[in-house]
Amino acid sequence: MISKILSAGLLASALAYPSPPSGGVGVSPNDPAPVYSPETDFDTESLVVGVNQEWLELDLFHNMLATFSEEEFDAAGINAEQRYYIQEMAEQEVGHAILINNMLAGAGKTSQQCQYKYPYKSVKEALSFAEFVTRFGEAGVYGFLPHLKNRAVAQNLLQSITTEAKQEVAMAQMEGYFPQPYWFNMGLTQAMTWSLMVPFLDHCPESNPKVAFPAFPLLDVTNAAKTVDESIPSGVSNNYTHVAQPGRQLDLKWAAPGQDVGPPEQGYKTDKNPDLGDPAYAAFIHQLNVTYTPLENVNTEELTATTIHPDFKMFNEPNGMGINGTVFLAIVDEEVPVTPYNFSLLNDHIHAFGPYFAGTVTFFILLIPIPYFWGHSDRGRALLQTLAASVWITCLMKDFCCVPRPYSPPVTRITMGTSHLEYGFPSTHSTTAVAQALVLNNWLSDATADGSVDPFTMSVLRTLLIIATSSVVFGRFYCGMHSALDCFSGVITGTMIYITRSYIGPYYEAFIEQSTFLTPILLTILSLYAIHAHIEPAEDNPAFEDSVAFISVFLGNGIGEWIACNYGFHHSTYFVTKLTGWEWCLASLFKYPLGVGLIFLTRILCKPIMQAVLPPLFRLLHKLVKLPNRKGYVPATEYESYNPTSDTLNPIPSVVDLAQLKHVKETHNSKQATEIVGEERPTISQTTHRKFSPRHYDADVMTRVVSYAAMGFVGTIIAPIIFEKLGWGLF
Repeated sequence: MISKILSAGLLASALAYPSPPSGGVGVSPNDPAPVYSPETDFDTESLVVGVNQEWLELDLFHNMLATFSEEEFDAAGINAEQRYYIQEMAEQEVGHAILINNMLAGAGKTSQQCQYKYPYKSVKEALSFAEFVTRFGEAGVYGFLPHLKNRAVAQNLLQSITTEAKQEVAMAQMEGYFPQPYWFNMGLTQAMTWSLMVPFLDHCPESNPKVAFPAFPLLDVTNAAKTVDESIPSGVSNNYTHVAQPGRQLDLKWAAPGQDVGPPEQGYKTDKNPDLGDPAYAAFIHQLNVTYTPLENVNTEELTATTIHPDFKMFNEPNGMGINGTVFLAIVDEEVPVTPYNFSLLNDHIHAFGPYFAGTVTFFILLIPIPYFWGHSDRGRALLQTLAASVWITCLMKDFCCVPRPYSPPVTRITMGTSHLEYGFPSTHSTTAVAQALVLNNWLSDATADGSVDPFTMSVLRTLLIIATSSVVFGRFYCGMHSALDCFSGVITGTMIYITRSYIGPYYEAFIEQSTFLTPILLTILSLYAIHAHIEPAEDNPAFEDSVAFISVFLGNGIGEWIACNYGFHHSTYFVTKLTGWEWCLASLFKYPLGVGLIFLTRILCKPIMQAVLPPLFRLLHKLVKLPNRKGYVPATEYESYNPTSDTLNPIPSVVDLAQLKHVKETHNSKQATEIVGEERPTISQTTHRKFSPRHYDADVMTRVVSYAAMGFVGTIIAPIIFEKLGWGLF
């Protein structure tokens, strides 16, 4: 009986409705009802910064859609659905602006939309700028949110800024960047956010409340790579690296205080604490941390300095993403111990403040023509053949195996090239580096054997060669662009290509020296077949274009060599001018830039000619025979006008110069800047059924073939002949 009573009591206790844990604020029926208006000056002034941010974003999204045509968006890879998404982001900002203005009404500090100036000239620049604006906008709210006295206001802001964080991720994806290369979003102070925002405000209504926080002088990382690549498609699957790994030197320049900034009618000037000490540290503000690095080479007159990109891992975890994506950088006078909750303690120590976009550089291989310009055609052939074979074979293997690259590179995410869009296995960089290194090592052996290079110099050069090759191979692995298997297979492939070329090279040279016209004809047929036989991958990527380029250069080189051997232009007979001393040095100083300039001039001239001639020619041939067509390339019979995708990069201007932009796009409450109410938005049916512009045309392939073959031909024979005619010679 007692046991039953105890059991019943325990059961009743277990089933009793639990009371809320003690200590919560605003969760009890007895707590005061929430009031959605600021309670302190701090609350009010923080909301004033916030509503300015919402007005800017609202106008920005509408301006992007009004500035560029559907064709420009399509060419950048932004389709109708994505454009509608941008329109929806603008509508989200309508709600955010109304929310904050309603809360500010209790303090009598509501505001209206301003007129703005934007630095972008292309769709990709606009996307990059929008990602930057939403990035510092969300960070600014995260920074002051926990310090608001009115928690009800903070709750509303939290729910709006969460939406804005998703906008920032979406913009990064539309740019084609890895969307979240960090573990935690960061927070910024109101002054930091205002410093980044105010340069884009052109004119504001006089009734708008003035922002109470200072605008710091802007800081620029002058050697940071630009963030816009017009050639890359949009999408979350793309993977990017850059050279902003730990140890890289950053060149810093900042503006002096006291400069006019923002709307002139409100009289804003950049400012800093007058009691600041001298600039001493760079403060990297990222995720949950501020990381300090000492400044070097400080020049307080020119306002420049250098620092080193710090090594950092979240919680010391090997994959703990460190200083990634868009972070922020300040010049400070001392190391202030702060955490995300008290970042505002930095304000009184800041000389200058700005964003830091970690970046990369694109390496163009311009060394191949050098042996031809200085009379060593045999060595030029060896370099070119191993390079062309390395690229063609590895790109073929990549598109056959379709092995993806690593998804989480341990360094930052921006690049200026498109090789990251290819598959990973095997590594083309590793293959070419090893193959070229073995060719160069063979030259060193020959030079040592004939006494041109002493053994000590040879040892030094070989050591440098090993270091350079190893840095390429291990750099691909370190930067997260390849797995260890990709790099190892690249080393093996490069070695096999070198060995194979060593055996068949003499047979190829004998083939080129034959006087029959079958030689260039057969060489052309084999080269075109190598291009045609390239495997179509699961997803479109630049590997095919790379193969076309190097096979075409190989073709142009072969035809140039055949003409030189059979028409009196061989290096051993035609080129007789020999210079010595200062004359040789002076000629050498001009030969390389002239030769490379001729090569690029050839490409510049060939491209528009081929783009004008090939489409109608293809249409004519299509009536006679069925032309082969590659997946993803639109045949000439299906398009009237040929608008090739531009590969020109148009980077965003330096942040330091934003306040003095000469080329700006001004918007206000007119047709291209939507008012809060009254403007009709497009429906889904209006925006989703549109004809897209194709990314690739069939004429692109042959344009590339002719252009690069002509470049190889000019470098092989035309440039050396010009050098001889100018009296510069090759020796």
